[in-house]
Amino acid sequence: MELGLILMFASAFVSAKDRELEEFVEKDIKVFFSSYPAQVLGMEEDQGVLVSHSKYVNPSKYKFVTRARLVKSGERYVVIFGENNICKEGNSVVKCKEERPWDIDRKEFGYTISTDNKCITKGPDESIEMKPCVNTDDQIFGFKLADLGGCGSVESLLGSEKPKSTTTNVNIFQPESECLPSVMIKADGDVEKIEENDVHVLHKEGAHTHVIEEAGHPLYEESAPSKRRVVVSHRTKRSHLPGTRRTYLGHHHFPHHHLPHHYRNRTLFERKPVVF
Repeated sequence: MELGLILMFASAFVSAKDRELEEFVEKDIKVFFSSYPAQVLGMEEDQGVLVSHSKYVNPSKYKFVTRARLVKSGERYVVIFGENNICKEGNSVVKCKEERPWDIDRKEFGYTISTDNKCITKGPDESIEMKPCVNTDDQIFGFKLADLGGCGSVESLLGSEKPKSTTTNVNIFQPESECLPSVMIKADGDVEKIEENDVHVLHKEGAHTHVIEEAGHPLYEESAPSKRRVVVSHRTKRSHLPGTRRTYLGHHHFPHHHLPHHYRNRTLFERKPVVF
């Protein structure tokens, strides 16, 4: 029973490993060190050797191609950088024309790439060496789709491809009117300051009524004359609060079609008291 469970889990692990690696087969990918994600593998075209460079270097300056591809060959994989296969030659990895498949094995934090029991290993500086597989950090690699990592064609990696322009679609909706239909907004320069001498008491009407004529322009109005008459009627009524007086404002002297909107307050028309 225990042996059956072990075989089942082993089979599930191998299946999961195969499915994960299959995501990168026959696709443009980037190969990087799992423990050094800023260090990527690439082919130096002038020397024809596999090296490690920082992903921040200018590919056109170093003629350094990071676009890679895995092609399945039986249970192994042909590894291609740029347009060239890579092969083991002594303790180095070089470009070659013939197909020499590699073993790609799943480890806890990535993959090893090996042949003849030797793994691709990070050497001093940017060099790459072939050393016995010991599953150390300098032998464990990760894969990433080139499109997601900002890597594209060989031309883009060499800096010879023209940059592609991008377009952002923005929908702009123009309002039917820039202002509310019943409100015209004046600029600050059109607003005149009301001076004290712009308000004149013309005459008193009765003991508790007087007429005030004032000049000035409100900031928001439909159409208002330069001068308007305001009738304030004072009617003393008994207040619920001691020491307060209620004043009612009348509106019968306003022409209806010239009424500014701020005088069209419901409290004015309904003659509700204003408590001072």
